[in-house]
Amino acid sequence: MMTTCTGVPPTWCHRSLIVDVRSADAWDQGHAVGAIHMPYREIASRALSELDPAVPVVVVSASEDAPVVRHVQG
Repeated sequence: MMTTCTGVPPTWCHRSLIVDVRSADAWDQGHAVGAIHMPYREIASRALSELDPAVPVVVVSASEDAPVVRHVQG
C-alpha cells in the first residue's frame, strides 16, 4: 500500500526526497508515493552516492530508527 505525503509541510513533499529507512517488512506494508527505500543499516554505505546534498531529505522512520535522523543531519 502506498500513501501520500503526510506529516510534513506540503511544500516539502514536492521539493524534497522522501527516504524511508524502515525495515523491508514495514516498507512492504506501505510507503509514501515517490519515496525511496534505504534501510537505516544501509544509510552509511548508500547516502553519499545516492542522495543529492542540494535536495532536502524527509526521513520516514520507526521510533527504533531515531539514531538515523542524527546520522543524516550530520
